[in-house]
Amino acid sequence: MTPCDDNFISKSPYTGTTKIVARNGAKLVITHVGNCIIRTATKLLKLHFGFHVPHLKCNLISIKRLCQDNNCRVIFDDSTFSIQDKETRMVLLQVGSSGYLYPISTPSPCAFLTLHQPSDVWHHRLGHSSSRTLDL
Repeated sequence: MTPCDDNFISKSPYTGTTKIVARNGAKLVITHVGNCIIRTATKLLKLHFGFHVPHLKCNLISIKRLCQDNNCRVIFDDSTFSIQDKETRMVLLQVGSSGYLYPISTPSPCAFLTLHQPSDVWHHRLGHSSSRTLDL
């Protein structure tokens, strides 16, 4: 679950009726469902069926889903957790704890993936005229 819409590499509107119940009892709306990734130094970790919940305060990751989707294991101790490839046992990511949480920091707090796209793609997405139109 993530409050940041930019964490998705693909998504579609959520049509179910399930809501997320917060610690204070508030029922938070799921707006989209889709696929996210976590970038590590050596591998992109996939997270299938992530929920976009705009009113969450931080990202929450299902460890079971993370392990199933990536054939990895997660090891916790009192000060760190690490994600390890199940076959090679190579450590993909190691994170220190922050109080009671284990925050995963990425180069940008809301963007897990960047893609290089030709300028025509961005012009089209933003509603600008195409290069062909401008050349006329």
